[in-house]
Amino acid sequence: MENPSKYTQRGKLRSPTQGRFTPGTKLPYRKGPIPQKILDLLIGTLLGDAYGEKLKNGVTPNFQFKQSFIHANYLYYLYFTLAFWGYTSANAPLPKTTSDGKGGLHTYLSFRTLAIPELSWIYYLFYVNGVKVISEDLIYYLNGRVLAYWIMDDGSWAGSGILIHCNSFSESDVFLLVKMLNDKFGIKASVRPKYNRHIIYIHANSVSKVREITLPYLHSDFRYKVGL
Repeated sequence: MENPSKYTQRGKLRSPTQGRFTPGTKLPYRKGPIPQKILDLLIGTLLGDAYGEKLKNGVTPNFQFKQSFIHANYLYYLYFTLAFWGYTSANAPLPKTTSDGKGGLHTYLSFRTLAIPELSWIYYLFYVNGVKVISEDLIYYLNGRVLAYWIMDDGSWAGSGILIHCNSFSESDVFLLVKMLNDKFGIKASVRPKYNRHIIYIHANSVSKVREITLPYLHSDFRYKVGL
């Protein structure tokens, strides 16, 4: 996987000393409008496993990302994208090990964004009193790239359809997400109970629609989640 900071915004290859991303250095503070690709990344991953947090005695939140080491390429893809645009530190995440609860070890990677005031409204789009929720306003921010990140984070192939695990959300939130998928994309889906939580099942006759709108944005490691 290539580091996106090797290229300029116009897609030209940078000289070895031209890139803004140099590990171990402090990146410039990111101000101004949020680039669309960053907005889509944050919203899509917050629909999945990413989460927002206000640090102790803090006001401005940050967003945190964590993946098993087997998905290192995807985690680094998220990291380098955010680092290049100035939304996280220049210290790349290193593998960490913890107990898997079964007598073995689990290796993972994690990092967080910087606490940048311009990102605060995204936190409040998803959190009420520290609880992750789905706002009706979310529909205005859904697009193919957001759906791609959501599936990469929490999706799985189910033989003929696609499952999206929604452990972070209440039953009513999951039904609202199903309605949004239909209203925004024409995707037919239903809610299924699983382990005292609820998941979304995208029907087989909508898989081609999902592929059409997400494939330009799906990381190659996760094409299997849409049956490819």
